Amino acid sequence: MHPAKEYISDALNAGKNVVTANKDLMATFGSELIALATILMISLLKGSITCKSSILNRHKQWVM
Repeated sequence: MHPAKEYISDALNAGKNVVTANKDLMATFGSELIALATILMISLLKGSITCKSSILNRHKQWVM
């Protein structure tokens, strides 16, 4: 799972949207990465499931 977590964290901190199919990574670090994405208002996608913050939902910014 390392360095995938670091790559994703770095991308989120750089303001990039992230899509990952790494189920092990999301099972282990998903809460942490989603929290980071929520704080930064970035979209983080896992496979076909969209993980968005309530802030993004309120602004109706949808990611398909």
